[in-house]
Amino acid sequence: MVQANKSFKVSADAPVGGVYVPPSLLPQPFPGLRRNLLLAPRRNPPACARAHVLLSTFLRTSRAAARPPPIRGTATGTKARDRNTTEPSRAITPSELALLSHLRSLSAPILASPDYTSLLQELKGALYNKEYEKAFAGEFGERGKEVYVSRWVPGRVLVYRRVLDEWKDVWQGGRVLVVGGGAGSEVLAALSLLGDAGDTDARSDELATTATTKAKDTTEFQVLDFGDWTSVLQNGVDHFSSSYSLPTTSFTHTFTHTDVLALPPSTLSQLSLPTTNLITIFFTISELFLQSRAKTLALLGTITKQVKRGTILHIIESASLAEIPIGAEGRVYPLGKLLDHALEMGGWEKVESEESRWFRMPLGVDEAYPVKLENMRVVMRVYRRK
Repeated sequence: MVQANKSFKVSADAPVGGVYVPPSLLPQPFPGLRRNLLLAPRRNPPACARAHVLLSTFLRTSRAAARPPPIRGTATGTKARDRNTTEPSRAITPSELALLSHLRSLSAPILASPDYTSLLQELKGALYNKEYEKAFAGEFGERGKEVYVSRWVPGRVLVYRRVLDEWKDVWQGGRVLVVGGGAGSEVLAALSLLGDAGDTDARSDELATTATTKAKDTTEFQVLDFGDWTSVLQNGVDHFSSSYSLPTTSFTHTFTHTDVLALPPSTLSQLSLPTTNLITIFFTISELFLQSRAKTLALLGTITKQVKRGTILHIIESASLAEIPIGAEGRVYPLGKLLDHALEMGGWEKVESEESRWFRMPLGVDEAYPVKLENMRVVMRVYRRK
């Protein structure tokens, strides 16, 4: 017998007479519905079918209303809940308009190049085929990196500044380790937030933020990347520092050209992991796992051993790359579950978890930037060291 409780499921497509519900178990706010279910089989089949649809709708609505909202872990240790999020469309904000203006001026020389379109198409082909040496150090040279910055960095900066804003109290005035961020998206996003911090007019309409004064302490960024992005990153940092009128004492940045899966002891000691507040691995972790699952897990293990309690590890990856091959049989394993198993067992607390989060470009972005910026669907994890 089927019981009419929260686990009771009735399909609107169920055949007539396929489900029997005792009168005492029917939802009491709808006595007419109970009467239809009891009498419809004797009167006419369509009435019974309609009653099933009404009951199904009522139960689905009741369950949705009773479902608690998704939560994010807090400093008190609230357990994270896996969730999927789709952000509603919204208008572009003044601070985002200013940000895109700075990015447009940063890439103005390459955007004005007569062969920009052909260079972009060739670069897309090289990246699709994972020919990174060709894209960033081969025939394209520095121009390939400049095209990359003009095409992919703006959209990522818009997304990264939103997620970094949620954790600004953790990293502002502290140390940030950026793994795989040579193109500068993470650092530029953070600098735009530092620049906005003292501008209450620019931040008056920002989502889920409040205006704050500029931090007195210096924020230190340490960037690691397999490619040599030294000059590109320096150019971006200089441009943003000038555009936002950032004091020279507000931040510092260093770039290390290295393979993070084979860090030498000398480089590892320079990272100052014990004093790091935030570690970001954005759009990089799947590539690391594909290169070597064992070495990637070893890297995460090294980070775990050296960071202090309370350090935040923030990981974002494209949802289209969120399945990691395991074994020779061609099986795949969800990236999120792989990270949870490796990190929660190793001393990290999962405080935010999303298997599919859509970041939509704000309305008006096409008028603010000359290259099409695309929405992003990502897998996201945030862990706190216990």
